[in-house]
Amino acid sequence: MDKLAAENKRIKVIHQRAKKGLGSALKEGFASAKYEYIFYIDGDSPFRMSEFIRGFPLLERADIVCGYRINRNDTFSRYVCTKVFNFLMKTLFQVKVRDVQIGFKMFRKSIFEYVKPKSDSMFIDAELLIEAQHEGYKITELGVEYKERAAGKSTVGLREVFKIMRELIWFKIRKELPEVKISTITTMRDAIRLYSDQSFGIRLFVRVRHLLCPLEILENWIPKEGDILDLGCGHGLFTNYMALRAPYRNILGVDPSVKKIKVAKMAGSKVSNVHYILGDINDILENKCFDAITIVDVLYLLPVAKQKEILRACYRMLKKSGILVLKTQDTKPLWRFVWTYIQEMVMVNAKLTLGDRKLHFLPAKKTRQFLEEAGFLVEYHKLPTRIFYPNIAFLCRREEHGSC
Repeated sequence: MDKLAAENKRIKVIHQRAKKGLGSALKEGFASAKYEYIFYIDGDSPFRMSEFIRGFPLLERADIVCGYRINRNDTFSRYVCTKVFNFLMKTLFQVKVRDVQIGFKMFRKSIFEYVKPKSDSMFIDAELLIEAQHEGYKITELGVEYKERAAGKSTVGLREVFKIMRELIWFKIRKELPEVKISTITTMRDAIRLYSDQSFGIRLFVRVRHLLCPLEILENWIPKEGDILDLGCGHGLFTNYMALRAPYRNILGVDPSVKKIKVAKMAGSKVSNVHYILGDINDILENKCFDAITIVDVLYLLPVAKQKEILRACYRMLKKSGILVLKTQDTKPLWRFVWTYIQEMVMVNAKLTLGDRKLHFLPAKKTRQFLEEAGFLVEYHKLPTRIFYPNIAFLCRREEHGSC
């Protein structure tokens, strides 16, 4: 390349002193570009350069032209990985292109005033398309003929493909974090840090729990002071988090799992305004009243009759104008529900979650009906989706008349 550049002054070669990854190389190339349009192609030249001539007119009505191979000859495993990756792009980010990772793309240079890719890896192809669509840029596609490389062998295997998929999921999670205030993120880290002396399995569980459930949103609905009951508190992550967020809360966590309560007590020993008991709602003193009760991803583990019984008991145990925050999963859309059902069945059968080996999910409409029958004034909230889960919540208030 240096020889070509010496012969043709229009060619500029950019050298990176260290091997930093595809993303790093492309970012440096984009930053060095001078003119209105940017084209890029893999170095082993798997496509004819004349394909760019066909694609150039498309930039008159689009901001990005993304190629797709019209003569793919993938192995079965590569075919499956491509389909899964494209499905994730479509589902998580609504990016609908046939060949996300292809090394054939054309851009208007102006998009990089607003699209600022950060990835240094092969994930940069996906990141560019995600960010461009988010900024409102138009993406179109062009079918191109793929040529077998004349020399060398691809070093991209299934391991690299799975790494890109992992980056895609983490990117989705990070995109949601800015919705949470920085102080909230810091405090949640403090809550997770309470489990630093637990086993690797417990530490991993509480981190995944935080990633999959928008606990920060639920916490914002809880009064900043008063008596709070967390039913089915599990390892106590949300319970401890609520306690750390507001020192004037007096929080009681209750769970029927001996192992989980043991972990919750150990973590909660460092927090003065929280305590735990082993049991269920029947083990709480009848004359105990609460300003708020939380039930997070628990009810569907119980038979429907038991769910209705617990909701009525919660109403009786709330003080005047007290609130119940009920977080659960919806049964729509169907594909999200099926994913959730399978995951929860695995958890129950592996005895990571207590249950009768049956799950009792209810449609949002039916859950609302049960809450209103118990006497609550109900607000329905569709929560931000984390990965594939149809998260929903009900913010329920006890009516003014009567008291605990």
